[in-house]
Amino acid sequence: MKITIQGDRVEVHNIPALVVILIVVIVGGYVLKISVLGGANAVQLRPAVGFSGVISQSLASSNSKTALPSYGMDYTLTNTAYFDNNAWVITSIVPQDTTSNQSIAILHKNQGIFRVILGPGTAFASTELGGLPNDVVDYLHKLGVVYEPAN
Repeated sequence: MKITIQGDRVEVHNIPALVVILIVVIVGGYVLKISVLGGANAVQLRPAVGFSGVISQSLASSNSKTALPSYGMDYTLTNTAYFDNNAWVITSIVPQDTTSNQSIAILHKNQGIFRVILGPGTAFASTELGGLPNDVVDYLHKLGVVYEPAN
């Protein structure tokens, strides 16, 4: 194969050789992918929200030696509501494992960092809601996840 460059013009002689080279590169890339992945499909995760890492940490057991749950693979977030200029968040955590229950987490952003304040849980005692803004408390009542503890 011969390639000639003259000014702004490029000439390729022996086009069949170029086609063969392109086929080798494409097939070689495919074979390399199969050999590296062992025939397995690549996992593609959903783009994570800014606080999904904190949620993953809150879902993990403190004595667990396994990897943290992954957003998009182990759970998703739905019905996310923002309050007070996005400083407070209430979100539903939906596990991909159908044997686990959906839960709710309340997060607060302080100095640009989200922290789980309450949850994950399926219900919260009214006594646990002290310190939360009124609109957050009202929304939790609207969701029906607040109960009055027995005396």
